[in-house]
Amino acid sequence: MKKSILEKYTTATHKSILHEHLADIKELLSHSASQRNIVRYLKEEQNITTTQSNLSQFIKRHIKIDTTSKQSELPIKNKLDTEEKPPVKKSNNLRDALKAQPKFRI
Repeated sequence: MKKSILEKYTTATHKSILHEHLADIKELLSHSASQRNIVRYLKEEQNITTTQSNLSQFIKRHIKIDTTSKQSELPIKNKLDTEEKPPVKKSNNLRDALKAQPKFRI
């Protein structure tokens, strides 16, 4: 096929208008702005009409969001973590391991 025919029928790569405002969107996200407020900012300050759905898809595709927080880095402690546990005796011998198990009577 001729190159001109291919160019005519293939889809061109479409670049979102939001790319022009990528830095603003990142800045607003870093300051915990909601997507609804970002859409409002784009409409009022930049005269760009978009939907929250479009913005959400744009963010998923083009912006890496840091999901780690200080709260998630802290270990979870529960009652089992605070109780003293008896040391486990390790043995290479199967007979010693079986002797160490508690015996149950039926």
